[in-house]
Amino acid sequence: MAKALYNGKTIAESKDTKIIDGNWYFPKDSINKKYLKESPTHLISTDKGEANFFNIYVADKVNWNAAWYYPKPKEELVDIKDRIGFGPGIQIEK
Repeated sequence: MAKALYNGKTIAESKDTKIIDGNWYFPKDSINKKYLKESPTHLISTDKGEANFFNIYVADKVNWNAAWYYPKPKEELVDIKDRIGFGPGIQIEK
């Protein structure tokens, strides 16, 4: 079981995670959505597709654009469809 933590709170928890390019991806249904708010940031990755971001809010701390997802990932990365990835500032425990 892997957990994604920020500021001492569990943001996601699942046995079904993927690691791609050093980032952990959790199924959308394993995310504690009360901590995530959609960000206006969108980036296009030539190898993955367009990413939409979330800011993570826990107590009085915010981690800007710390989570993302690819609504339509490139065909070779269908494993990350319906998953949310976590980046810097998010602690992963196994």
